[in-house]
Amino acid sequence: MSELIFTNYIKDIIWGEIPITELEYKIIHSSEFSRLRGIQQMGLMHVVFPDATHSRFQHSIGVMHVADQMLSFIKVIDIEKNKIYKLLPQVEAIPNLRQIFRLAALFHDFGHPPFSHVVEECFRKYPELKECGEIENHLKDFLRRTFLTPKLYTHEEATLYLLRQQGLLSRIKSLIIKELKDEKAIEKIAQILEGKKDSLYAQLHALIDGDIDADKIDYLLRDALYCNARIAFSLKDLLENLYVEKDGKAFYIHPSGINAMNAFLYGRYQLIHDIQHNKNRRIAVQMFIELLASWLFQLSGSERAEQIKKMHIDPEYQDSKLMEELKFSGKEDIRRALFTGNLHYEEKNVFFYWNLDPVSKVCLHSIVSYPPAIIQLQRSLREQLKIPDLLLDIRISKPPDFKVYVLDQQTRFPPVYTWSKTAHGILCESIRDLTVYIYTKKETSWKELKIETFSEMCYKIGVQASTQFLKNTNSLLGTDLIVLGVSAVYSWFSSCSSELGFKEFWIYSQYYFQNFLIKMAKRLNMKIKYEVSKTFNPIFFKDFEILRLAGLLKQREKIIGIPPHSSFYTTKTLTTGELADLLKQKEKIIGIFPYKNYYYYYTPRYDFSITKYGEEYRDLILTSKEIKEIWKKIYNYTTELQNKYKNKIKEFAETEKYTESKERIKEEVSSIRQQIREELFNDGVCIIVP
Repeated sequence: MSELIFTNYIKDIIWGEIPITELEYKIIHSSEFSRLRGIQQMGLMHVVFPDATHSRFQHSIGVMHVADQMLSFIKVIDIEKNKIYKLLPQVEAIPNLRQIFRLAALFHDFGHPPFSHVVEECFRKYPELKECGEIENHLKDFLRRTFLTPKLYTHEEATLYLLRQQGLLSRIKSLIIKELKDEKAIEKIAQILEGKKDSLYAQLHALIDGDIDADKIDYLLRDALYCNARIAFSLKDLLENLYVEKDGKAFYIHPSGINAMNAFLYGRYQLIHDIQHNKNRRIAVQMFIELLASWLFQLSGSERAEQIKKMHIDPEYQDSKLMEELKFSGKEDIRRALFTGNLHYEEKNVFFYWNLDPVSKVCLHSIVSYPPAIIQLQRSLREQLKIPDLLLDIRISKPPDFKVYVLDQQTRFPPVYTWSKTAHGILCESIRDLTVYIYTKKETSWKELKIETFSEMCYKIGVQASTQFLKNTNSLLGTDLIVLGVSAVYSWFSSCSSELGFKEFWIYSQYYFQNFLIKMAKRLNMKIKYEVSKTFNPIFFKDFEILRLAGLLKQREKIIGIPPHSSFYTTKTLTTGELADLLKQKEKIIGIFPYKNYYYYYTPRYDFSITKYGEEYRDLILTSKEIKEIWKKIYNYTTELQNKYKNKIKEFAETEKYTESKERIKEEVSSIRQQIREELFNDGVCIIVP
C-alpha cells in the first residue's frame, strides 16, 4: 500500500492549508503550469465584479485538494451484486495511483486558452476556424484533435492532446516519469481524465468530471466568494451520503444527504442566474467573441492555426497577451470598451420564455446545444434587420444532466429529480430561464422585431441545427432527437391545421412519444444507447421537462385535469357510437382522451366545486357544447374520409351477398376510424382546440 508524503503547504482562501507533495510542488512552480496564473477563472467577469480576477491556477490546486478529500468519503455501489465498499482502499492498493489521481485533478483545466470559457465559446460557435488550408502537420493535428465534430472545440480535448503529444510539456512529463518511476504515468493521467480504461478509472474520473465533482465544488465556492455571493452547503453531509456507481456513469445519494444535495444544486443555479447572467457581463462576452472572431478570420490559415495553438501551449500567452494581439482586429472600439469597462452596446430587444410559442422554445434549446446555430440565427437577424454589427445572446441556466439516483430500494432507486421537489423545481427554473437578447450599439436606430418573425427563424434554424448535429453522431441524443420529432409532427400539423381549424397540439404521453423517438432513431440508423422500459425512461427526463414546460407535453392526468385516483369524480368509458348520446348531456365534462377502441371521459361528482378546488381546473373543464364543437370538426374530417370510400362500399353491396357486404362495410368503417385515430392520435400526439 502506497502512502503520500506531503512536504509543503499552500495557503488557500477557500480550503486553508492545502498539503502538497514534492512532485506537485515542482509541477505547480514550473513555467508551463504557471501559464494558468494569468488566465482568469471567470473570463470577463471582472468587467462587472472587479474582485473576480482569480485564476485557473488557484482553481486547479483547489480541485486537486477536493478530489483527494472525496476519496476519503466516497463509496462504490454495485447494484447488481448489492455490494458497497470504500473507494480509497482500492486506490491505495495500486502503487502511485493516488498520486496519479491527484495529478489528473491538477491538470484537468491545463488546456484552457486565455479568458477561459469566453474564448472556448468563440471556438465552439465558429468551428470553421479550423479550416486553415495547407498548414504544417503539427498544426493540422492540433486542430483536428481539439476542434472535434460533433463535440466541437473542448478544452478537455486540448488537455489530452498536450499530455499525449510528444515534444510538448517535456520537462513536466520527464519529471513525473522520473519521480514515479513509471513510463506509463502520463498515459494513466490521461486515462483518468477520459475515464475509459476500466471501472476504477471511470470512478476516479467521475470525482473530477461528474455530476457532483471536485471541479464544481471548488468553482462554486471560489467564484461565489470573489463575486460576494452567499452560497453555502454542507460538504461533509453531501460526501458522506454519496456513492458512485461501479461503472462510474452515475451517482447515488442516501436520503440523509438530500438536503445537502439540494443546497449544492441551488447554489449552482444561483451562481449561474445571479452572477454569470449579469446583463453587462453577457454583453461584454458577446462583444469579445465578435472581436476575437474578427481578428482570427483576418489572419491567413497558417497564422490562425499558429495563434490558436500558442494560446494553449505558450507559457507567456495569457489574457494580457491576447488583448495585445487583438489591437490588430480592426475593431479597436470594442477592444477599448472591454479594457475600460465602458461598454457601448446595449440591449434593444428581449424575448422572455413566456413570450415564445412552444415550438420556438424547444427549437431554441436545440440551437443552444449546437453553438454554430446561434451564429446562423445571428446572421439571419442581421440580414432581416439590416444591422451588420448586431449581436445575439441566448441565455439559459443550463441544467445539469444529473444522473443521480436516490438510494432507496423500496422505490427502485428513483432519479433525484423525481424524488426531490426542490431538485425538480431547480431543473424547471433552469429551463424556464431561457431568454433571448439582441444587442446593438447605443447609437443604432431600432425598430421592434416582431415575435412571429423571430419564431419562424427559430423553427427553421432549430430543425437545421438538430439535423446537422445528428448527422455527425451515431448515438441516440435527447433534445435534438426530440426537436426533430416535434418538427415532424409540427410540419404535418401545420399542413392540415387551417383546414381542420386546429390551433395547437400537444403530446399526451411521455411513453408513447418516447417510443416514437426510438422508431425515428432506428429509421436514421442511429445506435440506441438506452433500453426503453415499459415505464418512462428517466434518461429523457430533462428533455421531456423541456417539452412539458414549453407547453407541448401534457401527461394524461394533466389533460384530464384530475388524477384518476381521486374520490370526487367518476370515470367512464364509451364507444364512438355512444359519444353522440354523451354530447347531448348538459353536465360538465372534464376532458376526453382516446384509448384503443374506446374514449375515456371524466365527470365531476356532486360535491365537485371549482371554487372549492381553486382556479386550477377551470380551463380544463369543458361543457358538452364545447366538446360538441371540437368533435364536430373531427366529424367533418371523418366524413371527408368516408366519402372517399363511398364508391368502394357500393361495389361491395352490388357484387356480394347482403350479409357479406354488411360485414365488409363494417370492416371498412372500422378501417376508416382506425385511419382517423392514427392520423389524429398516433405516436402520442393529440390535437385539441382550446
